[in-house]
Amino acid sequence: MTRPVSALIVSVVLLLACSASSDEAWEPQIGDVVFHTSTSRQSAAVQAATGSKWSHVGMVVLADGEWAIVEAVQPVQVVTLKEFLARGVDGRFEAYRLKEPITHPQRDELSRAARSFAGLDYDLYFGWDDDLIYCSELVWKAYERALGIELSAPRKLSDFDLTSPAVAELMKRRWPDGVPDDVAVSPQDLADSKLMVQVGRR
Repeated sequence: MTRPVSALIVSVVLLLACSASSDEAWEPQIGDVVFHTSTSRQSAAVQAATGSKWSHVGMVVLADGEWAIVEAVQPVQVVTLKEFLARGVDGRFEAYRLKEPITHPQRDELSRAARSFAGLDYDLYFGWDDDLIYCSELVWKAYERALGIELSAPRKLSDFDLTSPAVAELMKRRWPDGVPDDVAVSPQDLADSKLMVQVGRR
């Protein structure tokens, strides 16, 4: 009985090892949406309000022949993928891609749409106009404007969980007269999109 049981244990271990490797084996494509947990001051509040382990998101593009990320920080910029991932807590991330394949011209349109926001200031107030922009808004608008795809349904700021101390402190500083009636999308809204599938993680 010992030999079959041992063989079974070895098989299970090998299967789990292969599964872990496949989760991390990610070949980026233009348009991939990449999430990590930021080390910014507002990261904990974003996570608490949205119920997410991720607080920041960007979109993959090519820059000078290398994989890069368009991200809304201060200001919106294009950074190398390596730099983006290194800034996440413990280097952890998840990458998602549309379930339906897109063509090379569509990827080019996505890249142009995301890059069109370069240089804009970061939107600390999470408004929905284009004067300022935040991370998940950039990704959402790039997909909507390039491909006509809404990755998630925007919802009112007041619909998020605003009860935690971290969120209450942020609200008091930014909206002393109360939360505005704007709509917003969060990193978790994009990660939960039924149109996307996970293609990589660490």
